[in-house]
Amino acid sequence: MNYIIKTSRIKVRQVEIEDAIYFTNWWNDGKLMESVGFKNGLNISLDKVKERLLKSIESNNTKIFIVIDSINNKPIGELSYGQLDNEDKSCRIGMKICDLSYQGKHYGLESLCEFNKYLFDTFSLDKIFIDTLLANTKAINLYKKIGSKTIEIVESFWTNPEGISCDAIFFQLDKNDFYDFLGIFSNYQNIYPQ
Repeated sequence: MNYIIKTSRIKVRQVEIEDAIYFTNWWNDGKLMESVGFKNGLNISLDKVKERLLKSIESNNTKIFIVIDSINNKPIGELSYGQLDNEDKSCRIGMKICDLSYQGKHYGLESLCEFNKYLFDTFSLDKIFIDTLLANTKAINLYKKIGSKTIEIVESFWTNPEGISCDAIFFQLDKNDFYDFLGIFSNYQNIYPQ
């Protein structure tokens, strides 16, 4: 396997078509997807997920990755980037720890930080954009924790499948702010508490 990230707790690689079953289960799980506005899940077929993953595999600008527990090789989440702009030195990312039993255990923090390091270093980026629904306080707190700054809040940004209008919040993470965050932990044994 060709992993872009390997730590003692996680490893990350680009998706393969065979991963579609995990993504289908995750994306159709209403409890998991509620925080991004889909309380009944996406109701997406395995074939549609395979199509989406294949587009990611073939694209140079948009990629989906799978996060795997390093200890037991269990898929636990997803990371993605898109809108890669070499001129602006920026991209937009997405992330989710999809196995609910792994949430609240710093796997999100570790995945996000390691992914940001990978993107900043691999593509010589200066900034990374990320957004979420304003009601998703867990994600907002995580993004702010690593140094992301709010650039915009848009009311009634999107209407979910139940017809409820949702507000969105948009962040920018500058490379220097992110590495300042990481530098705070240089005197500590581990940035990611167990």
